[in-house]
Amino acid sequence: MKPGSALFLLAVLLLPGAPVDGQAVYAVDREQVNVRQDATTQSARISILRQDEQVVELRRAGQWMQVRMPDGTPGWIHSQLLRAR
Repeated sequence: MKPGSALFLLAVLLLPGAPVDGQAVYAVDREQVNVRQDATTQSARISILRQDEQVVELRRAGQWMQVRMPDGTPGWIHSQLLRAR
């Protein structure tokens, strides 16, 4: 599939984990990390990600980063638990 083809564009739009141009990709930098519903440790845990799983940055709030997880779901992770890809 070549970038610029209609099939490529369709794949990018339909694949939930595919980053969009300009969005930063990060990898989990610990054996496992909790993904939270909001940007606080008191918030409900909505998922657990494992070492080297990749996420896409959506926005930041202080030391927290809202990310899109590999399944396309948004959640919050403390930025110290991630490393840039």
